[in-house]
Amino acid sequence: MKRILLVITNLLLLSSFSQAAKESSKDPMLIADKKANNTGTEDILFADYKLFMLYTRDSIMRQILSEELEDFCISYASKYNCICLDWNIPINLNHDEITEILSNYAEYGDHFNFLIKENDEYYVDITYLIYRFERSDTDGVQLFPDFSRLDPQILEKIDFRFDTENLWNESLNKEVINNLLSPQQIKAYRDWNSKIDLKKAKKMTRSKIIKPGYSNVYGT
Repeated sequence: MKRILLVITNLLLLSSFSQAAKESSKDPMLIADKKANNTGTEDILFADYKLFMLYTRDSIMRQILSEELEDFCISYASKYNCICLDWNIPINLNHDEITEILSNYAEYGDHFNFLIKENDEYYVDITYLIYRFERSDTDGVQLFPDFSRLDPQILEKIDFRFDTENLWNESLNKEVINNLLSPQQIKAYRDWNSKIDLKKAKKMTRSKIIKPGYSNVYGT
């Protein structure tokens, strides 16, 4: 009886070792896959990259506004250096003070005009649509995709002006756009996505820019 139990035990151990060996043999491939994913080789949908652009756009506008209107900031490191923006306050583009700051900010000091007004609509000056990996990053990465690489038939339908609507170029949402992005832009997108997940970013950028019907400076 003892011999039978010993044989069964040995068989179970051999089976366990065999399974462990199989799992071990798979690990290098799994690790390789993870490394491949971390190099930025996976597909990037336009909808997701656009959300990155929207988040960056709104962050820059809030940062600019926080330098003049303290309610757009939760915490300041110094008088004009906001270290925590308030995302709960809508940006009301129907209010003169808001639009004056965002579209004529060069008048306020050594700054730039982030928004450009054309035919009663506001568009981002994409020169300044820059993602910074850290606050101390003085250069950053300019985010606008290279639409010129698109198929000519698709290119005809593209709006090159980056506006304040979250529906911008919605027809491209399901398109993989890795080939429209530089390695630096892909790296910036990966960095942002690791810090702010897409679901959270979608919630933060939704309905924050006010359309007709509001006159209060904060859109309330």
